[in-house]
Amino acid sequence: MVPITFCPPHAASGTAPDPQFHKLAMPISTMFDAHGQVRSNGIGFEEYGRMQSSGGRVQHWRKIKPLWIRDTDKFREVVTRMVEHRAGFFTAQPGTHQQRIDRAQNRLNRSRDNKIGLLDKLCERYIAAKAAGEPTGFLAQKIEEADTSIAHLDRAAALVTAILFLSYRAELNSVDVSAILVCVKPPLVRQTCYRARKLAERIFSGEELRRKQGTSAEESSMSEHHSGAGERSWLT
Repeated sequence: MVPITFCPPHAASGTAPDPQFHKLAMPISTMFDAHGQVRSNGIGFEEYGRMQSSGGRVQHWRKIKPLWIRDTDKFREVVTRMVEHRAGFFTAQPGTHQQRIDRAQNRLNRSRDNKIGLLDKLCERYIAAKAAGEPTGFLAQKIEEADTSIAHLDRAAALVTAILFLSYRAELNSVDVSAILVCVKPPLVRQTCYRARKLAERIFSGEELRRKQGTSAEESSMSEHHSGAGERSWLT
């Protein structure tokens, strides 16, 4: 016998098709199966209230890598200038990269006592504000910033190098870099990359050299002005 296949009913030719309903996936949903079984995605309203969505677009500065990241000498110069900037040297210092980093590191080490004293004062103000029932959010943020600054004093160059290498050569985002290094948070990773890019633009465009020459000329003119004023005051 020839097997007979029964096709499901379909709309007649020339008529509108049967309506189709598409149920979109919902963040919080419950489905009822056969025999009274209930399935859920396991997300409650309290979790949904804390969720947020993101477009997942890659930032423009993440798409285009800086050219100096592949040049060893330029990479060293950027890292060295980053450490010098943190130590308060706003113009390039004389010597090799290692000598300049050691000089900047020595200045950072000398600032440790002042930073610890500032941290102690912030903690005292925090305790007093807590006892008085005053808001402590701002003080807590400043305490965390001061503590992080002290923790990073001993390895300024290593930290900058690791952040830039992982961000640009390994192509990791700030969250992954933070998870690997542990001692930094994603905002600090993004801030370090931003400062490095801006500083590199000034270095390799010649702007920092012109600024250094202008600063030297200004300092010499100021010294001459003060010396002349001193002589005039002494004469009168």
